[in-house]
Amino acid sequence: MMKSSVTSCLVFVVGLSLTFSSVTYGAEEEFLAEEEEEFFALEEIVVTAQKREETQQDIPASFNVYSAENLKATGWTNITDMADLIPSMEVIGVTKSRTTVFVRSIGTNKFDIGTEGSIGVFVDGIYVPRFSSLMQNLIDLERVEVLRGPQGTLYGRNTIGGAISLYSKDPQPEFEGTLNVSAANEGSYHTALSLTGPLSNKLLGYVALTSRETGGFREDEVSGRSDDETVMASRAKLHYLFSDETTLALTLEYSDSEVDAFLGEIVAKPGQALFAIKPSLFGPPTDAVIAAEATDLYTSAVTDPGGTEVESFTSSFQVEWAGEDLVVDSRLGFRAEKVEEVADNDRLIFDIINQVTEQNSDTYSEEFKISSESGGAYSMDDKLEWITGVFLYLDDADRGDNLPLGSDVFFADFPNGAAPMSDECIAASDLGEELADECHLPGTVPFSPRGLPPWGLPPYPLDFFVDLKTTSWAVFGQAKYFFTDSWSLTTGLRFSRDTKKFTYRATGPQDRHPQAFPLDTFEFDDTLRFESTDPKVVLEWTPNTEEPFLAYFSYSEGYKSGGIQFIARREPVAKNSFDKELLKAFEMGMKSRWFEQRLQLNAAIYQYDYKDQQIQGIVDAQGATQVITDNAAASTLSGLEVDLQYLLAKDLLMQASYSYIDATFDDYLGPDGSDFTGNVLPAAPENSLWVSLEYNHTLSNGWKPGVRFDYSWRDDQVFTPDGANEQAAYALSQFAFILFDPTERMKFRLYCTNCNDKDYVTSVVPLTGETAWAATGDRRRYGLEYTYSL
Repeated sequence: MMKSSVTSCLVFVVGLSLTFSSVTYGAEEEFLAEEEEEFFALEEIVVTAQKREETQQDIPASFNVYSAENLKATGWTNITDMADLIPSMEVIGVTKSRTTVFVRSIGTNKFDIGTEGSIGVFVDGIYVPRFSSLMQNLIDLERVEVLRGPQGTLYGRNTIGGAISLYSKDPQPEFEGTLNVSAANEGSYHTALSLTGPLSNKLLGYVALTSRETGGFREDEVSGRSDDETVMASRAKLHYLFSDETTLALTLEYSDSEVDAFLGEIVAKPGQALFAIKPSLFGPPTDAVIAAEATDLYTSAVTDPGGTEVESFTSSFQVEWAGEDLVVDSRLGFRAEKVEEVADNDRLIFDIINQVTEQNSDTYSEEFKISSESGGAYSMDDKLEWITGVFLYLDDADRGDNLPLGSDVFFADFPNGAAPMSDECIAASDLGEELADECHLPGTVPFSPRGLPPWGLPPYPLDFFVDLKTTSWAVFGQAKYFFTDSWSLTTGLRFSRDTKKFTYRATGPQDRHPQAFPLDTFEFDDTLRFESTDPKVVLEWTPNTEEPFLAYFSYSEGYKSGGIQFIARREPVAKNSFDKELLKAFEMGMKSRWFEQRLQLNAAIYQYDYKDQQIQGIVDAQGATQVITDNAAASTLSGLEVDLQYLLAKDLLMQASYSYIDATFDDYLGPDGSDFTGNVLPAAPENSLWVSLEYNHTLSNGWKPGVRFDYSWRDDQVFTPDGANEQAAYALSQFAFILFDPTERMKFRLYCTNCNDKDYVTSVVPLTGETAWAATGDRRRYGLEYTYSL
């Protein structure tokens, strides 16, 4: 029923478009002749979604592109801001270091180094394996391309759900500069400076610097700390024009982000057991804490507010040679990233369990491509476009997680799990005094409720360490052949092979409390290998009409490599690595422009057959509560997307996007035996909508005021396969008033985001039993921004 209704919708849209072509176009032409209106049209945006320069409307695929002007008008500073408005895209995460992206409900809730995201992220063509440092600052970008659907042929592994490509501005042959400063509520401010110009007759330079302080909305009532974020970022580029055909480009980028507190909202009901809490605290004390937490979604009371720091450095070197017949492109990239994190894992005022994390990675990549040049000797008189290449990748990463148990765990007074310590022993331990002999049992170390410096760790830590080296290589090719002026066929193929060699180590208090808090002590080495051959076929029709029109049907496949478990407390679980994901995608769509290119209407329907989806959850298995990632056997997703841009007048632009998705598990038996078959997939709101109106006008004195209003609405969605934790439908709105001076060198922007001050949840993470903790979206933010262009 769903498939037939979606097909009917697209047939209606196509039919309506063809009606516009045959009837409305003539009426519009007559109207313009009568009124003699001034000509104006929508902007053509050049993109590289298929790794060659084309306009957005020439590419038979579903994607969104946002120019530098779009980004400035919306005030987006990170990918999370984008997802608040873009239908079909969700950012699920609890902090910047634990964030993942979903497109059309394809994504992963796994954030550690054991695997990578299902949406590939690329910065200036360089693959970025983790989202952690990409949530900080979209510094001086030229455009952002969000590609929907598997991109395995051209973009490779781990783009099973789509790809996000961020392109920074290139050096310019003329001297230019921009200074931007802003201030907002919650003590927020932003300062940015960019300069570009010639350094010699062959060398062009560019530099951008930014500093941002974003006041947080969550607050810890005990320490008074909020989740304020401080970001410092810089980028430098050099382009050397070696010859008319050859360009050398060097890019260096650095960013450092610190979040002052790692906070979240506990989700529980009175009477529920909270972790391994002391019996004396269970009941009225915990019920009172739960009731207090429920009064305000944005306040917490924890023993340690924690914090996060993410530091990254990226360098890339590109050589491009553009001849008359061929274009050769080589991109060598390096990225180093370090994450440090301290979190109160129970999110309660009780001292139960914390988490201290350090994660490091060094990533190297090389992509070498050769493509045909339009009109060249290898284009068969412009009947053939093709590209081929190789990709090499190495990621050397390690992650250590220490989970110290606190003084409020139920076995805190039991030195060996058999008999409680006496009141005298506990009192002496509290005061840090030397313990008497009767406080010690043979072969044990007594518990110290007050912990040990520097983190307050008692002598019962749970330690996990993973050292992972991932190597990957791929060969790929894609060709488009034009049978006629109206019909073309694109075929592509990519072969990828991944190898993951790792060491897994876990240590814990097995000899002290095996029944109370079991953890195997083990260490092992292992190697995982995955490979995939991903095809793509696109049939395209571009009829000879007065206005641009394109219709297409595509079939493509994508894959995401498997990986290793996260903080597994039992050795058999740690050794049970999960398999790769596979996706087969069918898509039919159209792209069109009408009314002398003032109206742009794009639409697509799709269906996915999704196999072995990787899902991470917290379950009881093998006598312990554990974090386990397993593979859901099969899922089906189908949906409809419509994107509209309409230049209603020279100064008035309307944009709208709508997404419908039906995503369910066809077959999924969880690791604890729970049957989730028939449940809705996480991050899959059935309906989502975005509407934007932007008006700009030039006054008689030369000043140019403008206003922009954005509204987005999302349907109900769940965050876990069991559907127990749901975010009800909600809407967000944002507004901006923009003013340019007559020279257009100065711009003032007065804005607010989440103007309706909506409280909403962005992620829910199960903890144990029926308890969980939730992350929340930003509340209303308003401010004033000033930009001066040299």
